[in-house]
Amino acid sequence: MEVQGILWAKNRVESLEIKLNGQKELVHGTYFIISMPIKELIQNFKAAVAEEVLKAANGLKYRDFITIALIVNKRNVFPDNWIYIHDPSVKLGRIQNFKNWSP
Repeated sequence: MEVQGILWAKNRVESLEIKLNGQKELVHGTYFIISMPIKELIQNFKAAVAEEVLKAANGLKYRDFITIALIVNKRNVFPDNWIYIHDPSVKLGRIQNFKNWSP
């Protein structure tokens, strides 16, 4: 399923125009959960949003987020909940220790 348009009026989404199996459909609803990036969300609004909103959305930059879970069979790995990595040569943002959040 691909969202082709988000139809809205009076500051609320009324329906989604989707493409499913090569066919366009209109999905009406009261509540919608939309997980697309904000840039794509704003670009898909029909009627179009204000030019300054569209310009701000188009200027957003994103980075990929990948999570890797490594289970260490040791009680105290490090004392913090997370450690941020500030070295630009390392392609890593932070190491998180879930054992310090809860048992």
